[in-house]
Amino acid sequence: METEHNEVPQKKKNIWDLISGIAFIGLGGYRFYSHFLTEATLSNLRLVFAAAFLGFGIYNLYKYTK
Repeated sequence: METEHNEVPQKKKNIWDLISGIAFIGLGGYRFYSHFLTEATLSNLRLVFAAAFLGFGIYNLYKYTK
């Protein structure tokens, strides 16, 4: 007796989501590090962009692992 397997094929993971996620987290993290832990001061706009980079990087890593 044959059994049918109704398996959904796995979606292929995009390696660029992983690479861009790591890069955006690294860039945003470096901006926050340089602002809060060194003598350099960044404008508020640059801090907003750093937060956006961190958020987008986390989102890309989430998409990759999903």
